[in-house]
Amino acid sequence: MDGQRSDPRPEHRPALLLGTDIQFVPGVGASRAELLRRLDIRTAGNALFFFPRSYEFPAQSTPITELREGQPASLVGRITEVEISSRTPGKSVFGALVENEQGAVRLLFFNQPGRVEQLRRGSLVMVSGIPKLAGFRMEFIHPRVAILDGEETVPAGQILPIYSLVEGLRQSDLRKVTAKVVEALSDSIGEVLDEPLRKLAASRIEGTLPGVTPPLPGIATALREIHRPSDKEGLEAARQRLIFQELFVLQLALALRRRRLTTALSAPPLTPTPLIDARIRNRFPFELTPDQVAAIGDVG
Repeated sequence: MDGQRSDPRPEHRPALLLGTDIQFVPGVGASRAELLRRLDIRTAGNALFFFPRSYEFPAQSTPITELREGQPASLVGRITEVEISSRTPGKSVFGALVENEQGAVRLLFFNQPGRVEQLRRGSLVMVSGIPKLAGFRMEFIHPRVAILDGEETVPAGQILPIYSLVEGLRQSDLRKVTAKVVEALSDSIGEVLDEPLRKLAASRIEGTLPGVTPPLPGIATALREIHRPSDKEGLEAARQRLIFQELFVLQLALALRRRRLTTALSAPPLTPTPLIDARIRNRFPFELTPDQVAAIGDVG
């Protein structure tokens, strides 16, 4: 309508593309982009295919009030106390108190003084291990501990991806970045292995590897599961899909190269000259007949 100003601001952020500079992925920015580039993550596509180096497999999530001695469990809480003591030279005991709304548990680590720098007061952590009753409180001795970001909400018991890092970059930073690019881009990746081939591949390796049932997952599902596993079976299937694809492409490239080397070769043309003709004729232990000379002339 005349006289009415249009809002110049776009209603939505520009859609992410594989080639989008990593700086413009929501939540990254210039300073964090510099850290990601040190990992060769320069675009959104690089982040999508930057796979975790390992995973944290927590035990079943259990409220502190329902912990049972000797039964594996995991919980999320905040460290409220830390202490380290040394009774004899070279030997130390590090302890931390982890609390949430249900109560508190104690973590103990023997001869691991480096835990002082890792597990600091106020840190949000996910603890997984086997509790033991010590007095009136449960304690975990040498549990697995994953540091969480203060804003990161990870249900206890969920498989956590662990990425390679550089100084200044946290696991939670990379988890947020990959979560955004997986959500935006996983469905845009073209499928190079059709379902019959994925069924055949899975049937060949079924029984030899755990968690693999026909067919292997599609590429979109594999990318989601490799970054955010729903369970161990889904993670293993995603791994096998990506491993199979890499080996399949490698074997295909080798087969094409072999074919070129064996079927596409041709001898270079050799222009006849009087000198070459004389050298060839001298190799015959007999005199060529007129018909043979005529045949050579027709071929040459």
